[in-house]
Amino acid sequence: MLAFNNVSLGYKKKAILTGIELSVSPGIHAIIGPNGAGKTTFMKAIVTLIEPLSGTITYNGINVGDLNRQYLSVIGYLPQEFEPFPDLSGKDYLKYIAECKGLAKKDSEEQIDSLLKFVGLDGYNKKKAGKYSLGMKKRLGLAQALLGNPEILVLDEPTAGMDPDEVRAIRRRLSGYSKKRTVFISTHIISDIDATADNIIAIKGGSIARNAPPPALLKEMRGTVFSARAGIDVLPEGLIEVSRKMSGDEYQYRYISPSGEGLLAGSEICEPNISDFYAWFYDE
Repeated sequence: MLAFNNVSLGYKKKAILTGIELSVSPGIHAIIGPNGAGKTTFMKAIVTLIEPLSGTITYNGINVGDLNRQYLSVIGYLPQEFEPFPDLSGKDYLKYIAECKGLAKKDSEEQIDSLLKFVGLDGYNKKKAGKYSLGMKKRLGLAQALLGNPEILVLDEPTAGMDPDEVRAIRRRLSGYSKKRTVFISTHIISDIDATADNIIAIKGGSIARNAPPPALLKEMRGTVFSARAGIDVLPEGLIEVSRKMSGDEYQYRYISPSGEGLLAGSEICEPNISDFYAWFYDE
């Protein structure tokens, strides 16, 4: 089990996140927060690219710094900015990564063929990675992260640049993979979270403000989400707009009323979803 014990994270002794207390079990953990909240900093700490300013990160009770390569061998990482070597084919790139991870040649060859199929690149394995689309590069990045069957998978914006079919395929594959492994996903695509997350880690104000399964978070705001048609461009003060779309000469609004009262004429109460939670929790 991965655990954060009163951890502070940052750069040049300036803390970005403080007081992190967290124990993580298998499943998909979605890390959410606005730009600059510290999501990437948190993920870099998981993969030891930065060290805590204070506190300890442990794996099965042992400080990850003391485990060194033993810990790194159970980590798979896809950074937000991923760019494979352009002159290598997808398959040759994975062979190179397998060597870097110290995988046995026989085992890695079987894994590589399986992973290329897993991410839907088996038909492009001889094509140079520099010729891949952004979505294909992301899928190759996922494949390299999965090499060695890591127990902890850390994915920073894994579906950015993918088309809807690619996104759905990756969601299905990650859901199956996470049954016995721990997967961290940072994403701005709320539909990814709705579709896959077993748990949500919400970063706010320099700390982890929520760490709970989606149903527990949505329970907090049940009875506050409404839908209504209105011919106004700005909602009354105190209401939080989640979405709007034109419907004839009016807007169809989905909004949050923290008081629990539907303040627009004809309002209908709605079951909350993660998009509603995000709009409510991060409303400034």
